Amino acid sequence: DKSVRLSPIEPVWFREGIRFWLRTSLTGELLRWSSVTERARDAARHLGPFLTSHEINDPIIADNRAALRQFFSDFSDYLASPEAGFRPD
Repeated sequence: DKSVRLSPIEPVWFREGIRFWLRTSLTGELLRWSSVTERARDAARHLGPFLTSHEINDPIIADNRAALRQFFSDFSDYLASPEAGFRPD
């Protein structure tokens, strides 16, 4: 009964990666349709805007492990912030 909307996911390279991941997960029976809609919505609401606000324009988020670890540490902090809890829907 739910449709999966990938169009709100930005940046475009991230949307295409999410599309591939969801398709592979469905095919491999790792996710069900009900989970796919939630995962797509969460990606559009949280990681996509975080990538855009940090001007990450390439799937290679960082050149080294320390920088990548710091990026996702910052993302974890963002998820705990009131800003991540805001739902414009």
